[in-house]
Amino acid sequence: MAKTVSLDFPLAGVDRRWAVQRQPPYSTPDALNVRPEAVAEGRTRGGSRPGMDKAYQELIGLGHPMRMLNSVTITSAEAMSETFETFEVDDFQGGALSDAWSLPGWNAFDRISPVSYSLAGPFIACPKTGAVYKDFDYDTTEPYTVEMFIQPVNSSFHGNYFLYVRMNDASPNPETSGVTAKLVMRDGTGAYSGTLSVGGGATYNFTGGTDVCDAGWFSLLINGNIIRVYWRNKVLLTQTVSAQSGTRMGFGLQSDSLAARGPRAALIGAFRTRYFLESPPQQYHTELVASGFGQFWYEDETEHMIRLVSPVTLANDRQIMAQERAQRLYIADYADPRITGTGTIDDTGLILDDTDVTDWTDYGISVANDVVVISDGTGAVVDGTYQIDSLDYGALTLTATAGGAGCLATTTVAGRSRRSRSL
Repeated sequence: MAKTVSLDFPLAGVDRRWAVQRQPPYSTPDALNVRPEAVAEGRTRGGSRPGMDKAYQELIGLGHPMRMLNSVTITSAEAMSETFETFEVDDFQGGALSDAWSLPGWNAFDRISPVSYSLAGPFIACPKTGAVYKDFDYDTTEPYTVEMFIQPVNSSFHGNYFLYVRMNDASPNPETSGVTAKLVMRDGTGAYSGTLSVGGGATYNFTGGTDVCDAGWFSLLINGNIIRVYWRNKVLLTQTVSAQSGTRMGFGLQSDSLAARGPRAALIGAFRTRYFLESPPQQYHTELVASGFGQFWYEDETEHMIRLVSPVTLANDRQIMAQERAQRLYIADYADPRITGTGTIDDTGLILDDTDVTDWTDYGISVANDVVVISDGTGAVVDGTYQIDSLDYGALTLTATAGGAGCLATTTVAGRSRRSRSL
């Protein structure tokens, strides 16, 4: 007759120091991709570790090879002039919402329905739920994010998921003022769509698609009047909206099922906001910088990678080295010389000419990317590297004077000898 043996999950973790007969209680000599608490439900019963995810949601270089990756550290002396970033998160521990939440003041939702799983309590829509976060001060002139962690039920999504921002402080209601982001995932296949609506104003559609039915963050990045919407690291919409003066925020859920634990329910596992305070303490932080497809990207205050909009481009056909010094990043970008020769410069030290050059525009010189290197100058000419202000067929004009009138024994119009971002 078969004998039933009860096995406890090794909550004490991996311990390989002992022989099998002396293994400490609740430990194991081997484990792979597990942790004591289930990630989705927060129950102490054993579960798989959370999956790896992208550190940044943006696609640097639009999928082209990355050509440079480095960082720049900002010291406390400079950071004092900036605001201080902090965050608040609620993972709904216990069976009820904390005092930071209140019921919505409008008629969009019926009630709040917490579902307690031992020590953790994710919230499931039954059939409609929602809550408004506390009134607190943050710097709305700086970028901030509002996010909800959406979890599947029975490996599928069946509901609508709402984030509310910029609602009126005294009487929050996104139907009259504020912004509503609505993510729709109702068919259980991983297909998603949605809208961004401004209270009493316009509605904008997300770029929809289909993804695996895995848990992920539904996020809003608010930067002034520009709002960027994300789902699982994908940018669904970047939209400029009308100005809103409110600062209140919240979330909402709408299930396909009336049963709170039914197979067609909507589930949220956490709510998080990251924002900036005034009067920052002394600090320092490091920002990531990168290049790809000729573009320069840098990490902003909200931990998103932002493309620097500039006429300056970086090489995309080779790796580029860079070095940080004194809160500046020096990029060793380079290219073959456009032209090398001799010439003259006028009394101002600004206008360069060469009798061998009939038309300066024939050499593909870029005002933004190329520089002039002068050596062995005579007269009032000062040797050095100079940026280009403009050029036409007859002459090339520098942005800063090279001293004064004289002859240029060697003049090279070279590519990409420049310093990059100053932080």
